[in-house]
Amino acid sequence: MSNATTNLEQLLQGHDWFYEYSDDNGVWRRGNERHNQILREMRTIGEPAATELWNRYAPDRMKRQVLNG
Repeated sequence: MSNATTNLEQLLQGHDWFYEYSDDNGVWRRGNERHNQILREMRTIGEPAATELWNRYAPDRMKRQVLNG
């Protein structure tokens, strides 16, 4: 497993998937920063591996369709 993949997996495991619903600006800000960090790591890894990792940790309603490249 590559360093980027390991990093993405750790980010996904600790992600607050429902940060957008928070009334606390600090919670929202940290969640948004983490989400952007996840997206950057996903671009580094590429498809379909990044989406497969995302879907391993995302709640059902937040799963993504796996793209082929």
